[in-house]
Amino acid sequence: MIFDEIKGKDLKKYCVKSTDTIFNVIKQINKNKNQFVVVLKKNKFIGIITDGDIRRSILNKVSLNEKCLNIVNKSPTILRFNKLKEYNFDTIKNILTSKKIDQIPIIKNNEIYSLILNKRDINQKLAAFIFSGGRG
Repeated sequence: MIFDEIKGKDLKKYCVKSTDTIFNVIKQINKNKNQFVVVLKKNKFIGIITDGDIRRSILNKVSLNEKCLNIVNKSPTILRFNKLKEYNFDTIKNILTSKKIDQIPIIKNNEIYSLILNKRDINQKLAAFIFSGGRG
């Protein structure tokens, strides 16, 4: 398992405003290629929207023109900045695997400080062999 921490200006591509539409959230998820966004209201952390949240809202016939605040997960797994010293690689790995998540926001003073991303899919090298035989 390989982690990546996103900070500073790089956080912008993972953030949307609580007033954005679900359609705009889909566009932002498409840009960041990590299947989630962080929802902010006046720079304060509100929650997370994953592509799964969007799929479920579509199945429930929620309009893509509705505000994303209607589908946000307001109680995702987070880490508090002031308690970061309590966490090491194995603790974070256990949180990610036990909760089956790929991101953990780090929150400082109710604002997004950084994101920890599980980069396992991006950094794995895949190989495929196709054996075929016969005539032709």
